[in-house]
Amino acid sequence: MIGCQLDTHDNAYDSPFDIDGNKEQGIYPPALILHPKDINASVQEIVPMSVYAIEVNNLSGAHAVIKYNSTKLNVMDVKPGEFFKSAQAPLFLYDDNEGVLNIFTSYLGLERKVSGSGSLAIITFQLKASGESIIRFDDNESELLDEDDIPIAIKGFGQGSINAK
Repeated sequence: MIGCQLDTHDNAYDSPFDIDGNKEQGIYPPALILHPKDINASVQEIVPMSVYAIEVNNLSGAHAVIKYNSTKLNVMDVKPGEFFKSAQAPLFLYDDNEGVLNIFTSYLGLERKVSGSGSLAIITFQLKASGESIIRFDDNESELLDEDDIPIAIKGFGQGSINAK
């Protein structure tokens, strides 16, 4: 009899596309999540955090409302993610109001919609002060829309945190 020993671990697989891992955290698709969900960095450091749509069908547009601690974090830049990429760049706008970041994006490809999972936006934060900052979606204001501008029910929201030393 031949056998082998497998090393196992209890570490969560750190991927925004880990549906089982998201479900263990109570995040069911379709969902909006932030990734990486935990960042450790130093004051004045600049770090990226992405906004992901997970397991969405017929997505044509999104409005993500993200709340963060503006005394500890500064939004340096927001860029479109890869999910709405086609021959034509997506419509992409953002508005940062000291602790509330609004991101608007629409798919402009010939198909008018996409399905699956992918990055909608990449937020670049600068850490202004030490301590932990929670970054979360406003689940009453954030929305996903189909090609007829009808809301797609969001069943889960995944927050993120940045810990500055």
